[in-house]
Amino acid sequence: MWSSLLLALISICCGKLCTIKSVKQLEQASDCTVMLAEFKDKKLAQHPLLAEKLKTVNEVRRLSLYNTMLRSLTDSPNMTLGPNAVLEMVDNEFLEHLPKFIIEDGSSVELKIRGNPRMNTNQLRDECYKKKCSPNAIANIQESFTCPLEKPIRKVCKVISDNIDLTEYESALDKVEVVVGTLKLKGSNVTSFPKMKSLILLKQAKKSPVLIIEDNPNLNSLKALYTLEIQLNKGESADNAINIGNNPKLCIDEDASTVPFVIKYLSRVPICEPKEINEANKSSLAIIILYFIITNI
Repeated sequence: MWSSLLLALISICCGKLCTIKSVKQLEQASDCTVMLAEFKDKKLAQHPLLAEKLKTVNEVRRLSLYNTMLRSLTDSPNMTLGPNAVLEMVDNEFLEHLPKFIIEDGSSVELKIRGNPRMNTNQLRDECYKKKCSPNAIANIQESFTCPLEKPIRKVCKVISDNIDLTEYESALDKVEVVVGTLKLKGSNVTSFPKMKSLILLKQAKKSPVLIIEDNPNLNSLKALYTLEIQLNKGESADNAINIGNNPKLCIDEDASTVPFVIKYLSRVPICEPKEINEANKSSLAIIILYFIITNI
């Protein structure tokens, strides 16, 4: 009798802990409120009972979800991350419905949230700042609705949180609307900066530059960038956020010199000489050469 009462009190006070390491344990688990489990193995991560077993969970000690088919993490409105809790959610293409996370001890929590293109992570990030999570934990929370650059690029990925090398442009990049990271064009033979047709926003990640445009011998136009919005980190200057150099043919057309993007971010790129001046210079040079030829005959 007393043992039954004690178990009931423990269940009410602390919830029902489910430790899951195998398919058998997953299938036998029921009414879980506290979870200690890793769903990394495909047989576990894509098990048809996984969503059902997570429905009642409201506290995590350790939970790893890799490549699941989940759309919702739990039916509980809140999920507590206790001291030393570990939460990993990686490459879950359909996961979008999350509870409100409550972090008890920010200094000890471990997080790895990456590659979940439908996931809004704003509440978790705000809670982490509020509870003073470590810089590493905060850095391991993806930007909302983002995924890393993978080949082939998934159709659902409209926001890429990664660095993109544009030297060999892929048409799949035309679907990307936001990049959190660096656009890099280095050592190419292109004449114009590649145009990502849907790109509207470039956000700086950490202290990395947002643009690297270097060592392109034939590059003569950056027109593809003129309508792009750039969002830099607080206190970061445009000079430090954009690296441009060793592009011998690159210049800004005079009629584009008043474009806001050019004024703010491309001040180090020279203005092109007017074509009529170039033609006049060529004519003058030809006359000088002809004069020397005639006078030396």
